[in-house]
Amino acid sequence: MYNNPMTGPMVPLRKRIGVRIINLLIAAGGKHLPPHRNRVFSRIVMKIAAPFIKRGMRVVRQNLNTAFDGKPPFKLVPFYERVLANFSRAVFDLIYASWHWTACVPELFDEEELDAALNHADRIRAENGGVLVVSGHIGSWELLGAALALRMDTKAVARSIAFAPYNDAVMDVRSRLGYGIFFQDDPITQMAKHVRSGGLLGLIADQDIAHNAGIFVPFFGVEAYTPTGPAALSMLAKAPILPIFCIYEGGRYRLKIFDPIFPPERRSEESIYEITVKWQAAVEEAVRRWPDQWAWFHKRWKTRPQGKKEGE
Repeated sequence: MYNNPMTGPMVPLRKRIGVRIINLLIAAGGKHLPPHRNRVFSRIVMKIAAPFIKRGMRVVRQNLNTAFDGKPPFKLVPFYERVLANFSRAVFDLIYASWHWTACVPELFDEEELDAALNHADRIRAENGGVLVVSGHIGSWELLGAALALRMDTKAVARSIAFAPYNDAVMDVRSRLGYGIFFQDDPITQMAKHVRSGGLLGLIADQDIAHNAGIFVPFFGVEAYTPTGPAALSMLAKAPILPIFCIYEGGRYRLKIFDPIFPPERRSEESIYEITVKWQAAVEEAVRRWPDQWAWFHKRWKTRPQGKKEGE
C-alpha cells in the first residue's frame, strides 16, 4: 500500500491494480468497439478470468444451494461462466454506451419496443405525480437508468464508493448517460421531493447491506435482509413503486415492467413489510426468469435472523 492524499492514506495494491485493469479494458475495447464486437471481447475476457475468480464461485454455489434448497437446477461451472459472461457483456456495453449513448440506442435496444415501454412507465408516472422504480443487479441496471432518462426526469440512489478513482469513474459514466444521483446519505426528504415534483427515482435494492435500515422478508423462500428504503420513500412521496428490469434477450436489451405497487394512506410497520414483500417478490420473479443475468456472487443471505446461520 502507499500514501496518496487524493484517495486516502493507505490504498491497497489490489485496488490500484483494479483501476489499471479498468483503464486497460476501456482502452482495449469498451470505449471504441461497438456492442456486437464488445460481446465477443467480453466473453474472451471472462473465459480467461473465470478460473481465477474462485471466491466468486464459492459464493455462487452457496447462494444457489440456499435458493434451491440444496438442489440447484444448474451445473455450477457452466452457470458461473454464463453469469460472468453476462456481467462482462453488460459492463462493456455500458462503457461503450457512456461514450456514444444517443447514437448507440438503436444498437442496444429495439426502438419500437423501448418507446412502448417508456410510454407505459411515463403514463404511470404522470397519473401519480411521480414514481419510484425498483430494480436489481440483473441485466444492465445502469442502462435501465439511461433508458428511463430518455423520457423522464430520472435520478437514482447510489452508494458513494470509498475508493475515489472507482467512484469518479462510475460517476463519470452516469453523468454521460444523462441521469442524476442521490447518495444514500442524502436526506430522504430531498429524494421524496424529486418524486413529488413529477420525477422518477430509481433504486437498486436487492442486496444485503447490514448498515442500511431493513427487515427480513422471503426471497426464494428464505428470509433475506432487505432494505426498507423503497417502502418508506413510496409512502413519504405518496407515489407507487414500479419494478422494472433491463434484460438482455434476443440480442437486445429490453425493459421488463411489472405491476405497480401502491402505498397505503397510513404508514405502519405492517405496510412497510407488505410493500417490501411485494417488490422483493418482483425481483425474485425476474431472477427466476433470467437467472444467469443476476449477480449471484453477492452474499444475499449473509445477515441472518437471530439464532439462524447463513444458508438457513
